[in-house]
Amino acid sequence: MVVDLEKHTCSCRFWQLTGMPYMHAISAIEDKNGKKTEEYCHEWLTMEAYKRTYYFNINPVKGQDLWEKTSSPAPVPPPIKPKPSRPTKKRRKDKGEQPVGSSTKMKRKYNPIRCTYCGEVGHNKRSCANKKKEDAEEQTRQMQLQLALVKEPAPPTDEANTNNEDAKRGRPPKLHVIKSKARLNASTKSPVAISTETLKETTSVTAKKMQTFMTFVPTPGFKRPRKKQ
Repeated sequence: MVVDLEKHTCSCRFWQLTGMPYMHAISAIEDKNGKKTEEYCHEWLTMEAYKRTYYFNINPVKGQDLWEKTSSPAPVPPPIKPKPSRPTKKRRKDKGEQPVGSSTKMKRKYNPIRCTYCGEVGHNKRSCANKKKEDAEEQTRQMQLQLALVKEPAPPTDEANTNNEDAKRGRPPKLHVIKSKARLNASTKSPVAISTETLKETTSVTAKKMQTFMTFVPTPGFKRPRKKQ
């Protein structure tokens, strides 16, 4: 670091920004000169400058009754236009005031949470460590009881013996049912032969129908499209 005591500068630029010598300048002042570090501070940071700032007294303002009366109109506050909303009836409360609840709204500051299981403050019954520990112990106890009941088999009874005998016998085999096939009633009648005369008559009738069906009916006011050359 480069410190210049005559120009009151330092390469860290702290002395130029604040006006007070930093540790680099303080070490240089104590090493080179026998002066105090207060002598190298800026003039605005001295006690004489502080006294000159508050040399003049600030007199209090007179009351409204002692104001000078003039012929000019009195100051009037600006017109207040109500906003299109529900008017507020309560004032804004300060930070130090205690919030109060009502029949429709709850207060913002609540009482500390207390556990109903162990009675301690700071948690509820759902997150209680003591309850979780006791529930785990109760679960292990129930598992041990179930394992003990499984290991000790109960003495066989008459109903159990009958059930075992029925299980050994098993179900009887199913009866084999023969399904009768449905007989198809085949028609013994031979197909009728179609003669050439009937075919000729049918073709002539269909031709007449097509002639009457495909007749051209002119539409009034119809203009034919021009032929492209």
